[in-house]
Amino acid sequence: MTLKGTVQSIIFYNNENGYCVLELVSVSDGGEYTCVGNMPIVTVGEELTLEGKFVTHQKFGEQFLVEKIICSAPDSIEGLIKYLSSGLIKGVGPVTAKNIVDKFKECTVDILKNNPLRLSEVKGISKVII
Repeated sequence: MTLKGTVQSIIFYNNENGYCVLELVSVSDGGEYTCVGNMPIVTVGEELTLEGKFVTHQKFGEQFLVEKIICSAPDSIEGLIKYLSSGLIKGVGPVTAKNIVDKFKECTVDILKNNPLRLSEVKGISKVII
């Protein structure tokens, strides 16, 4: 089974073995799902495509047991702001994240990947920071 959505929150992450418990908001039905399994480090706002199956934990109830994960940057304005302000980039909080997305709109991810020096065009970011 495949579950696609946006990371709402990270409940637990074990740095030693990569075991993670996270809340995912599904793009198909808007439902919130608890997903568990060994994963790379993921961030709030990141979009994931998960393959696995639903299991019932005796203490925590229904969970989606992740067997395979595909990570991608968000493509909505709200998702980008949440993604950038999640602590992924040191010094970028909600205000700076909003300023970045307001400036570059749907090109934000492309700017971050391919031309990060353009971030100095955003108020509050200098080339020294980049």
